[in-house]
Amino acid sequence: MLNFLLIVLCLVTWAGVYVFHFREKITEWWDNRFVKDKLPEAQDEPALELQLPIRYDAAPPETEKKDA
Repeated sequence: MLNFLLIVLCLVTWAGVYVFHFREKITEWWDNRFVKDKLPEAQDEPALELQLPIRYDAAPPETEKKDA
C-alpha cells in the first residue's frame, strides 16, 4: 500500500513541477485551443472577385462558330 501511495505522490509532484515550469506555454496553448477568436472587423473596401481561369458556362473562344 505504501508503494502505491509513493507512486501517486511522485506522479503528482512531477506533474506539479511540469505545470509550474511550463505554465506560460500551457496557458498560451489553452487560450489558442479553447478560446474563440475575435471576428474580423468589417472593411469599407469592396471584396475583390476571384477570376477563374476556366469557363464552365461557354465553349472556348476558338471553337465557337461565328456567323459572317
